[in-house]
Amino acid sequence: MKKPSAVYVYCVARCPRAPALERAPRGLPGTGPARIVEVGRSLWLVVADAPLALYGQESIERGLRDLDWVGKCAAGHERVVEHVALGCTAVPMKLFTLFGGDERAVAHVRKIRARIDRIADRIEGCLEWGVRVTVDERRARQIARQRTAPKRSRSGAGTSFLLSRKAEHDGVGEALRLARRDVGRAFSDLADRARASVQRPPVSREVAARVLLDAVFLVPTRTARDFEAAVTRATASLSKSGCAVTLTGPWPPYHFVDLRGRRAAS
Repeated sequence: MKKPSAVYVYCVARCPRAPALERAPRGLPGTGPARIVEVGRSLWLVVADAPLALYGQESIERGLRDLDWVGKCAAGHERVVEHVALGCTAVPMKLFTLFGGDERAVAHVRKIRARIDRIADRIEGCLEWGVRVTVDERRARQIARQRTAPKRSRSGAGTSFLLSRKAEHDGVGEALRLARRDVGRAFSDLADRARASVQRPPVSREVAARVLLDAVFLVPTRTARDFEAAVTRATASLSKSGCAVTLTGPWPPYHFVDLRGRRAAS
């Protein structure tokens, strides 16, 4: 007897022919191999059969408490979307987008076809890059000491120490102010080289104190090298202020897609 299952949707692909999945990587744990469902007019769904024992609503709600399991699912989802994106425009669906069958998945996509086409037009030929700028407080203090080293004074040792500490404190504050200014300029420069950009807000005040920028950029593949070169220049410039720059990607353009899927089968 066949076990009950749902249809897991990885992405919507827009291309003249069905995406090739012969060498598609493994997707979510416990799901079947990726397969194609035709929507019509050069639109295709990339899906897999997902057993409800693992991917029913209650199972997913329990699984969300297990970060290791969620991470494995996210990695599998991303692998399949990345593979599809190599040959066509892939509009990623959100993690854990499931439907009760192929027909319901197709009906949902046809209902939002106009929105999918707008998104596909925007992301076509592009991938997502992430840029994160953090401040190294030890490095910033070191730079501040070098810039604000007090001149020799006739004051006593205690007074000289206090003056030195005040100069260092003021220097760190000024260094951070200049760093934030330079980060703003770097973001504007990178955004000008991208089709779209999003700045992600810090998750807490503690993070905001050391993360000066957490942004993603929608970059055309034909200008990716130019974008990477701009990040390299920003890295060299910002290092003078005690900042470190991390570049990640390229990824499927998850942050530039807004499709509301369903979490559980229906």
